[in-house]
Amino acid sequence: MMRGQEKPTVRQRPNGDHVVGDMDRAERLYAAGTPPMHGFSAKHPISSKVSKIKIGDSLIVLRRDKVWVASNNDGEIGTLRWTPATDGKAHAVTSDIIRLPATGTLHVCQVVQHLGSVKDIMGYVVPTNIEPTG
Repeated sequence: MMRGQEKPTVRQRPNGDHVVGDMDRAERLYAAGTPPMHGFSAKHPISSKVSKIKIGDSLIVLRRDKVWVASNNDGEIGTLRWTPATDGKAHAVTSDIIRLPATGTLHVCQVVQHLGSVKDIMGYVVPTNIEPTG
């Protein structure tokens, strides 16, 4: 996926948000050891800097105690929805063991737009000790 490339709306949410871009199914990502990130947590603040994130961007993900935080050169962007309770559990569909890395690179595959402005992102996280394939 090329940075800045126009992508079609994948779906429109009832609140008017548009999800743009495409991403592999969660089952495939967990099996590959690259867990999906399905947006930032609403329980934590999301930086206004999220509006500058584009499909194809990469962010750094670091675990801090019980949360994972995504940042770029401009600073922290938001807190992932991941929870420590998920780490090590079997995926409900595939039975693959879910591994959430302490550090990794978040590859942005989808953005959530409201009135043309990015308000959230989705993608997958490559742990620092795994190289992406494909």
